[in-house]
Amino acid sequence: MKKILLLLFPVIVNAQVINDNIANRISLALNEEVISNTANCTVEKACVDELLTGKCIKYHNDQWFSFQSEKEQKIYVNIYGQKCRDLRGVQLVVIDGTPCEVSDYTILSCVSLASQDNFYIELDLEKEKEYLLNVDGYLHDHCNFFISIDTTSYGFPTYADFPLETDIIKNEKEITLKWKIPDSLSTQIKHFEVHRRKNKEYRHEYINSIPIELNSFGSSKEKYMYIDTISQYRRLHYKLIAVDINDKFRLISEFEF
Repeated sequence: MKKILLLLFPVIVNAQVINDNIANRISLALNEEVISNTANCTVEKACVDELLTGKCIKYHNDQWFSFQSEKEQKIYVNIYGQKCRDLRGVQLVVIDGTPCEVSDYTILSCVSLASQDNFYIELDLEKEKEYLLNVDGYLHDHCNFFISIDTTSYGFPTYADFPLETDIIKNEKEITLKWKIPDSLSTQIKHFEVHRRKNKEYRHEYINSIPIELNSFGSSKEKYMYIDTISQYRRLHYKLIAVDINDKFRLISEFEF
């Protein structure tokens, strides 16, 4: 389904958004996208409680959205197209509860990636129930971003949802990523991808694709490997991804050196 773009403010403008407080939260419709920014947002202290989110998030310049579904179904909260003043990107909290009654809040998800990667959160919704979304700039980062509630996911999952047996070998010039896949999962995967972020870069970049291979017996190959040269870099972050038959990114593991 084609999405409808709702422009709250042009990307280059840093005026305060209308949903800076929870009373003016923007209701997100399914399969629509909204562009917003965190610049000049303030924190409505009475409507947040950092004890509920622990070390995941500290609020600096947040804004509010809400969404609901007409039926019980699985949906995705997508954040993508971030353009931020700093490296850090946005943070996202999904809340089940009554607006501004923090004693009634249940945290369904809390994401703080410290990057500008596209990412999604997968949720199972109850019928005709309002859920709250709080978006904040990590360490007061000023970010333009797209947000959508959708039946399709975009970008990286926020946790390892396709864990496989992995191994990493590192020397002065190379990093070798190794992983195994059981035959029972091979029909669910189209191929693997390796994404890498160098220190101080804003997001992970695709660097290579590894296809599913067949062995001499016609079954899927069990063991896979990728070697990356690192001599010119000091600090690297990797995401090992399985792309499933629906073209959805499934996170196998993350590595940092």
